[in-house]
Amino acid sequence: MEDPMRLLLAALLALPLCAAPAAVDSKEFTKTVNWKADVPVVIEAERGTLEVTGWDQPKVEVYAKVEAETGMFRPKHAVEDTQIQVEEVAGIRIRVDFSKIQQSSWQVFGGGQTRPRVNLKIKVPRAAALRVKSSVAASTLSDLRGELEVETVRGSVVMKGIDGVVRLKTVVGDAELHLAKVSAGTRVETVRGNIQVFLPAKGKFDIEPDALRGEVRSDFGKTAGELIKERTKVNGGGPALRVVTMRGTVEIKKG
Repeated sequence: MEDPMRLLLAALLALPLCAAPAAVDSKEFTKTVNWKADVPVVIEAERGTLEVTGWDQPKVEVYAKVEAETGMFRPKHAVEDTQIQVEEVAGIRIRVDFSKIQQSSWQVFGGGQTRPRVNLKIKVPRAAALRVKSSVAASTLSDLRGELEVETVRGSVVMKGIDGVVRLKTVVGDAELHLAKVSAGTRVETVRGNIQVFLPAKGKFDIEPDALRGEVRSDFGKTAGELIKERTKVNGGGPALRVVTMRGTVEIKKG
């Protein structure tokens, strides 16, 4: 009968010296569609990041990377079952579809679900009307001059090079909005997040605050960070910047 210790040692020596790292399950998606003037672009993003950039082409270009996270159950299946939908019905609609994951997870866990990260990079015509609804970790929108409607549940939002009507609504998280000017109909709103709005120092506009338990502050007054409680004219006044906050803080800053 062989020595058990010798058998154990032989088995250990037969193992690889270093286990190879597990490959990350991921896939990529690309699609480009033609855009017609006055056709809105709608984006619905969940989990991951979103980057939207304006360009001078009459096309919408979509790139997505779907990537499993460490410790996910059935990561390969989760990645395969995640779909990026680009639909051309009454506009161009781009959305992340996790419905297949929900169905398979229901069978395994009785209702639980496991979703991978989806990092979206989208190019749209600068003048396109854009509607974005997201619950991603970080969103960036830049170089746009069409009408923008952005609604986020959580995470950060940065909007730069914006020159048009903006309606921004956040629930929690931080938002940063850089405007070339205030256009009539522009509105920013937060439930309990923080929003910073940057405007040219010589811009002419009104600040129209509506703060329940939150604060609206402006650097355009006599002192930086002045608390604004009523409609205030800046540099003689102009189109109104409507500011609504439930419990958060909105700051109007020079920049």
